Amino acid sequence: MTTFHTMYHFNYPLFLIRSAVVIALGLSSLAAFHGAIL
Repeated sequence: MTTFHTMYHFNYPLFLIRSAVVIALGLSSLAAFHGAIL
């Protein structure tokens, strides 16, 4: 249980950074697509 707890706490910032990068890429691609339409 302790190993899973430490692994979760170690992977949590990486998960936050990865989700933030995915959201930023999605927003930038969506903005580029919207600009191409307009």
